[in-house]
Amino acid sequence: MFKPVAMTPWVTTVQIPVASLRPFSLFSYRTATIRVMQEPTSFYAARCLPKFTAIALSLPLLCTGCIERYITITSQPDGALVYLNDDEVGRTPLTVPFTFYGTYDVRLEADGYKPLWTKQGAQAPWWDTIGVDLIAEAVPNAESHVKWHFTMELQGPVVESALVDRARQMRALVHADDAP
Repeated sequence: MFKPVAMTPWVTTVQIPVASLRPFSLFSYRTATIRVMQEPTSFYAARCLPKFTAIALSLPLLCTGCIERYITITSQPDGALVYLNDDEVGRTPLTVPFTFYGTYDVRLEADGYKPLWTKQGAQAPWWDTIGVDLIAEAVPNAESHVKWHFTMELQGPVVESALVDRARQMRALVHADDAP
């Protein structure tokens, strides 16, 4: 009547037939699965189980922290569109998370201002270097903040005659390439 389905050292799964009444049909039988806990029977399991349990319960306590890394970008003027490594991340002032320290390509664009292309470095603090970071990662709520500020230049007035001269030069260059 009781049929063991699966057995492990501490758990046995047993299926038991159970009667059920289905609408518009006769009685039918289903099986219910019950998991029965057993005590460890071997010397190894009895001796090692408390150690494994203690380690398993202490792991979440040891891994409580994680360093949160942020880059805060501000600009003069506010509201400039920011690209980090050619990915649009938002408008200033903004704070974005990052994973790796190093050099980032930064581009800022704002109406009425010259676009700004630059490289900016995110240097690791002393406590986030190899070796020391193992201890720093275990500290809860640890943060690393990198702050960058950019000042954009106003775009000068567009001189119409200079724009027309550049267009003529480009046209001449294109026609020169087409000639055999």
